[in-house]
Amino acid sequence: MKNNVLTLTISIFLLSSCLGDKKEELATKPLWVTSGWGSNSHRSYESINWETSKIHSSSKNFRGITSGKTFGEFIAVGNEGLIYKSSDNGTTWESKTSGTSVRLWEISLLNDVYVAVGKSGIILTSNDGESWNTRTASGVSEHLRGVAFGNSTYVIGGFGGTVVTSSDSISWNKQTDPTVDDFFDLRFLNGKFIGVGENGLIITSSDGITWDNKTSGISSNLKEIAYGNGKYVAVGDNNTILTSTDTNSWTRTDSGTTDETLWAIVFGNEKFVIVGSQNISSSSDGISWNHVIDKAGDGIAYSELTYPIDRYRWVPRIETEVIKVP
Repeated sequence: MKNNVLTLTISIFLLSSCLGDKKEELATKPLWVTSGWGSNSHRSYESINWETSKIHSSSKNFRGITSGKTFGEFIAVGNEGLIYKSSDNGTTWESKTSGTSVRLWEISLLNDVYVAVGKSGIILTSNDGESWNTRTASGVSEHLRGVAFGNSTYVIGGFGGTVVTSSDSISWNKQTDPTVDDFFDLRFLNGKFIGVGENGLIITSSDGITWDNKTSGISSNLKEIAYGNGKYVAVGDNNTILTSTDTNSWTRTDSGTTDETLWAIVFGNEKFVIVGSQNISSSSDGISWNHVIDKAGDGIAYSELTYPIDRYRWVPRIETEVIKVP
């Protein structure tokens, strides 16, 4: 009697690591959040589509904003000593007690410490963004506008060329004014402190004490500066955008918008993003810009979440069984 043979093939999918000896691949989830007038805030995950929310129920103005210690955490500061914190990607905001009623111009997370500065020489610090301490610098009553950390030193820049430094964010000392022009922003970028401000001010330092004035070639006020992809980009009044590769030679670029003032700039996820009085603009090179109309603000911050991808993958295993059928 002849036997019939049935061959049964089964495909089984198994969850298996696909890394082997390869380095784990990482992906980045970017997030930009702005602060501005009328308590408006805008947020975007790709810098193209922006959602709007309210930091405060009233029309109070917010100035500076910084990303926090965890992804999706932001702190914004503004008029009347306002400090508001968001822990959900800038969707909802909670008021914090600052201990002051004067305007706060700027806030930054520096060396794991939040530092906020503002009118009349006010300096506030916090380890968690919840409880704030007032710090003083003897002889300083000028408005303070920018704060940075680098080379083991905190540096603040203010009106009238005021410079204040600290080694621990607690005790602050006034330094000799390197200029008579007002600082509007101060950053530590690519290994050096860079301040921008009144009358096209661009000034650099390695330690916050000795400064080198640069020639910007303009007289418009510069509001903020950022660095990325080997390029410095400064923005300011009269639709001003300046670019440089070395801080010594600067070239003016047309943003292509009608914004009267470009208030703030940040670099993240391989692109610059500017918030102005009428538009939000983005660029990978600081020269060609894409615009989102009718989204304005005074400050912008960037946060990112880096996570592993392709750690596991479903892979097939083929099993074959021969069955004799009588």
